Amino acid sequence: MFMLYFGAPEFYDKHVRNSKFWPAPETVNTRTGIDRKELLYEVERLKQERLSRKAAKEDLSDDKNI
Repeated sequence: MFMLYFGAPEFYDKHVRNSKFWPAPETVNTRTGIDRKELLYEVERLKQERLSRKAAKEDLSDDKNI
């Protein structure tokens, strides 16, 4: 059995205060669609965004192999 102590203000200032646990608010999508049409539109938009990032990544890897 062991006991940990995290009560010192120095510990909080050094290790907890500057931690980046939560994503930045501007990168979080907080608005979701309300009806089925909006949700399907958002899913399709996210798929296209993911595919374009994947294609860009593949283009970069192809350039490195040349």
